[in-house]
Amino acid sequence: MDYLINLSPPARCLIGGDINVQHDAFEPGAVNLHRGGELVQWVSEHGMDFVGEIGVSTHAADHVIDLIFSNVVFTSTTVHQDLHCGSDHQSMITMLPTTPQTQLSDARIKITDSQLEPFADLVRGLMMDMPCPEGVGNVAQLDDLAQHFIQSLLAAAQAVIKPAQQEWTTAS
Repeated sequence: MDYLINLSPPARCLIGGDINVQHDAFEPGAVNLHRGGELVQWVSEHGMDFVGEIGVSTHAADHVIDLIFSNVVFTSTTVHQDLHCGSDHQSMITMLPTTPQTQLSDARIKITDSQLEPFADLVRGLMMDMPCPEGVGNVAQLDDLAQHFIQSLLAAAQAVIKPAQQEWTTAS
C-alpha cells in the first residue's frame, strides 16, 4: 500500500491488484478498513477512477478487494465467475480502448445554430438501431449502450462540422 500511494501515475495508466482494502466507494456499506480511505484520497488526487464493478465481490469472503484504477477514458473491468481458476479470487477482465482518444475535458465540439438541425437529423438516424435502455441487464450492456450513444453523437458532429477553409492568396 505504501508503494501504491507514493506513485504518480503517468497519462494512460492502469493500476490494479489484490490491494486488500475495504471502502464504501468500492463496496457500498463496507467499513473503511486497511487504509481504504487513504487509497480513495490517492485515487482522487491523481485523477484516477475505479474502473471495476462497484459492489461486485472479487473474493471468496464476499468483499471487493481486487481493485483496478485507470485514468484512461472508457476503461472498464468486469468480474467473470465463468473464468474461475480455482483461486479464492474471481477472474477479472479489463477492457482498454485501443484507439487514441481525446480526454473528455479537452474535447471541444461546437455545433452552430445553422448546423443544429442537420446534427439532430443525423443523431436521430444513428440512434434508430439503438436498443431500449429498459432492456439493459448488466453493466457491460449499459457500457455498450453508452458507447453507442457517444459514438453516434461524435459521428453526427463530425459529419456536420466543416473544417475551416484556408484563404486563397496569390504569390507576390
